[in-house]
Amino acid sequence: TSLPKDPLRFVPLAQHQRRPTVLSITISTRADLAAGAAFDSELRRQADVRSLWVDAADPAAALTRAWTLADSAQYVVLGSYLGQGTVVANTDVAQPLVDLARAVVQRNPRTVVVAFGNPYLYQQIPFSPTYLVAWSGFAPSQRAAARALLRLSDITRRLPISIPPAMRLGE
Repeated sequence: TSLPKDPLRFVPLAQHQRRPTVLSITISTRADLAAGAAFDSELRRQADVRSLWVDAADPAAALTRAWTLADSAQYVVLGSYLGQGTVVANTDVAQPLVDLARAVVQRNPRTVVVAFGNPYLYQQIPFSPTYLVAWSGFAPSQRAAARALLRLSDITRRLPISIPPAMRLGE
């Protein structure tokens, strides 16, 4: 896992209280039944977690619920399990997903975005206060990302790739 952006030092989540309250929002397709399961399970070891699944095909349907739940959480973790498009050069996500992320960050500025699929998601959501790249949505990566957020395992702040224009290789 890489943590290329965390200027306000939200990570580790449990640095100021023993069991922070976390809203874990999982954005995935309906077919990805494992998305967020291992991540949320691992987070629950050290945090009080409420989970919300968002259908990537219709994120607007979850906007009101996400907004309401974000109010009562100390932290929001927005996990995207969406991979790159079928065209390799296309790294964009749908505008409604960007709008959901923006609304959540505006509602709770202690939001951490975790890219489990497409590391280039940051290009569309540079407003994210904290950005973690987990590199895959498989269970071991989910557990590693949760442990990194809780500072139970190693985390690197350097990227092995560039995410233009904001993040360069090794930043």
